[in-house]
Amino acid sequence: MAPDMYVAQNGTSFAAPLVTGAAGILQALGAGSPANIKLYLTASGDPIVTDKPIGGRRLNVFCAVQLVLPPSQTLTDDFSEGYRDCSRWFTTVQPPGIGLMAVGNQQLEMVKASSGIGYMGLATRCKLAGDFDVQVDYRLSIWPAQNFHTVRLMASDLPDGGTGFPGVYRNSYADENYQFRNQLGTAGLVSVPTTDTSGTIGLKRTGQTLSGYTSLGTIGSATTTPNPAGFTIDFATPSTTAPGDVAIAFDNFKVNSGSVSCP
Repeated sequence: MAPDMYVAQNGTSFAAPLVTGAAGILQALGAGSPANIKLYLTASGDPIVTDKPIGGRRLNVFCAVQLVLPPSQTLTDDFSEGYRDCSRWFTTVQPPGIGLMAVGNQQLEMVKASSGIGYMGLATRCKLAGDFDVQVDYRLSIWPAQNFHTVRLMASDLPDGGTGFPGVYRNSYADENYQFRNQLGTAGLVSVPTTDTSGTIGLKRTGQTLSGYTSLGTIGSATTTPNPAGFTIDFATPSTTAPGDVAIAFDNFKVNSGSVSCP
């Protein structure tokens, strides 16, 4: 191969030196033990569809470096940069290889390709203390009726009342609805029918009151705790019979108010 040429190759013999080089970069940045380096490499990769899900990711050196370095104190993300910003987000996909997650068309796109149980989500690396107001736009790109999937904005550090983490859920079950779930459990569960295929979902805490809202306004409120809270935007199903080829997109994750706290 000429020195000024690029070629596409595959196989472990081609991949191994790339991963080894990435590991060397992380080690130089102080990533720590081999176990830590493996964690950074697998947690940072781009989620892809594969029948050989050793992590279910494609190497992303830039994201791995971002995970080693301190997080950004800017939580707001309009996904216009053209890449998944790992200075802001942790990425989870379970089971590995079930779908695609990528920033494209100035939005975060998620495609669950396989049928059955699946989870895809981004969680903020930093938290908000005190009162806060956080929102995100969503779009249901491929969304069959009764597909048993949920699009959600949740605050995972706040108390769970047994119905799921506190947050606003856009569900497709026996009917299409928004739900506000909170620490009061079934007593505090609010469900509102909807035909929306796009919109805004948000969470607001004032004192010890947590409220969930959509583009149409507040759908419910409940007591909560004042501890710092991180946020997750995700797309998931617990159903073993849920279909594949379901797709959504998030955009304009926005912190309207709140005091940022980073580890």
